[in-house]
Amino acid sequence: MAVLFLGYGYLKGLRLLDRRITYSAVYSDVGGLKVSDDVIMNGLKVGRITEMSKTQVRDSVDITVKFVVSGEIKLPINSEILISSEVLGSPTLQVVLGNSEETAEPGHTFKGTYRKGITERLEQELQPVTESVTSLVRNVDSFVRRLQFVFDASFEMDVSENMASVEEAITNIRNITRRVDELLERESHDIHVIVSSLKSITQVLAEHREDIGQSMQNLRTITDTLAAGNLAKTLDDLGTTVEELSAVIVKFNDPDNTMGAMFSDRELYDKLTVAVKALDELAVDLKRNPRRYLPPLVQIGGKKYIVPSDTAGN
Repeated sequence: MAVLFLGYGYLKGLRLLDRRITYSAVYSDVGGLKVSDDVIMNGLKVGRITEMSKTQVRDSVDITVKFVVSGEIKLPINSEILISSEVLGSPTLQVVLGNSEETAEPGHTFKGTYRKGITERLEQELQPVTESVTSLVRNVDSFVRRLQFVFDASFEMDVSENMASVEEAITNIRNITRRVDELLERESHDIHVIVSSLKSITQVLAEHREDIGQSMQNLRTITDTLAAGNLAKTLDDLGTTVEELSAVIVKFNDPDNTMGAMFSDRELYDKLTVAVKALDELAVDLKRNPRRYLPPLVQIGGKKYIVPSDTAGN
């Protein structure tokens, strides 16, 4: 029985009589690793996996992998226990030696690292491309269905009606173009005259450009002179004069004022009118009968004397 056990261990590559050291590493994913899988270091088999167990930690699961290596191998305490997968092979547990001088004690738990294989990395990188292709296929399918819906009998009828409308519009455009051509041909002489007049005006403006510039300069000079002169003071004086004239007019309109009473009293106006008329009649009568208004003259010794009114009456 012992011989059979030793023979089985030899066939499995285990040296049952050699001293072995047990270590462990913790992972969140082992990628299909199994008990009795080989432990590889620098491409050589140095041990095997002996046990795998799961531990629930809150919302995640930690997987503890125990493995044994030959007692001849001393693992630095910062060594890395790596799970990696080849392209077509199964995952393996690899030991990457650290550079620490401190050696891990038997039973030490290393921090495990899971490195995805090329296939898994390709799947992860190609997933967005796959999703984009899937979305593109769906969009193409939707577009094809819409095309099928568009090119049905009713659409063909709508297209025929639209084409008829387009042909009608083109015919209208042709008619408008023909009328414009006829109008241009009929009014070509007048258009030629207008163009000639415009050319003449342009030529005159070009010939008298300096004169026009001089006129504009003179106008600018006049404007500057007015702006520089005492125009503001003149306007202020004019405003003052208007205010004074307004005050005089207000006084004329005031019945309490002498001039205002004279202009606003109708009775006084009528009396003045009668007086003026009487003076006018008196002047006319004075011209006609001047002697009536002159005192009598008495001639004595060749001289004339005015006789007082009371003596003349006697």
